[in-house]
Order: sequence, then structure tokens, then C-alpha cells
Amino acid sequence: MNLKDLKYFSSLATHNNFSKAAKECFVTQPTLSNQINKLEQELGLTLFERTNRKVTITEEGKLILEAAQKTLETASEIEKIAHRFKQPLIGKITLGAIHTLSPYLLPIILLPLKDAYPDLDLILVEATTSELIEDLKAGRIDAALLATSIRNEKNLKERLLFKEPFWLAHPANHEIYDIDDIKVKHLQKLDLLLLPEEHCLSDQVKSVCGLKNLDTEGPMQWLHAGSLETYYNL
Repeated sequence: MNLKDLKYFSSLATHNNFSKAAKECFVTQPTLSNQINKLEQELGLTLFERTNRKVTITEEGKLILEAAQKTLETASEIEKIAHRFKQPLIGKITLGAIHTLSPYLLPIILLPLKDAYPDLDLILVEATTSELIEDLKAGRIDAALLATSIRNEKNLKERLLFKEPFWLAHPANHEIYDIDDIKVKHLQKLDLLLLPEEHCLSDQVKSVCGLKNLDTEGPMQWLHAGSLETYYNL
């Protein structure tokens, strides 16, 4: 058993698909399959149930996966410590970012970052908050740009980078235009355009507006978009 085997195992457990896991690990599908088979033989356990349609991790595999991910995290930390002694911010760093941040923040910081640290190999991953947190805990990414706190997540640390205000955008002829002091009670009556629920920005907006659930019969419920850019151009 070696770290490469554990990486193959962790990747397959994440994707439940040999083809996707092989692509992530930069190996052929037969190579990945053979290494998983060897790992199962070495452990004397079946880690995955395979059918023609799907791959499912076993209960034994889930327990071993937890230990495997901790081992991979420890190995990664050792490598990072060694790199820091050689030269700070050198080598590969995988940075995650939520969809509502990456298009606006990353173009601003990437060129200055590359100029300041030319030997930094930055890999970007765009996903939802929950997906990025899982990637952090599994050691698949090194850091993530999020909009919400992760204080309840053990073994993860957070640092506040900046704060941004919420802005209310509405048509010039909207009834709320003449209200100088807009309060939560006014926002509760609005027909809001929101991103899908997996985006944390939707939860933040509902919290600011004092909403628990949106009116499923409202006039804007027919409109669903997956990005802020789409709403900007409506």
C-alpha cells in the first residue's frame, strides 16, 4: 500500500466512476482498476461494489476512506512544510472559489499573483460552497474563497479577506423607488430574482430580506438562472 493507491481509492470513492477517477488521477482506466483490485487483495476486503451501471463504496470502504483521507492530508501537509522551507509560495496550489466570486475577484488577483510569485503553479476549481468544503476536508484543494463562515467545520481555518455590501437593484419605475428608508418589511414584499438554492448567495439574500421561503406562485418563479451574469443582462 502506498500514497498513490490511497489517492486512487479516494478519487474513486468521490466520483463512483472509474473513468472520471482515472482522468482525475491522470492514469488509464485499466491502471486505476488494477490498483484498486491490488489494494483490495492486500487488505482482504471489498472496497467497492461494482455493477455494469455503477460503482458503490462498501461500508468497510467508508471506514477505510476516512483513514485514507487523513493519511493523504498528513502527507500533503508534510510536502507543504518542506516547500515552505525551500521557498514560500512555490509549486502547485489548488484554489477553490464559489461561482459568485470567481468571475469578479480572480481576474483582479491572478496577474499580480503571477508577477509576484512566478514559480507558483495555481490550479483553480469553481464549485458551490458545500462542494468546496468537502474538497478541503478531503485534501483535494488547498484553500477556498467562500462567502460564508465555516466556524463549525473542524480542522479547517478561516480568514476574513474583505466585506462587501448588499445592493438593491430595481427598475426606475418600481413602487419602492420613492421609499427613502427601505426596511426589511419592504423587502419581504418584493419579487426577487435568486440563484439556485445550492448557491449560498441565495440564502444570504433571503436572510437579509427576512424570508424563509420564496413564493412558489410568484410572478418571477418561472425565471431561473445559474449565474449572476444572466440576471445582469435581463
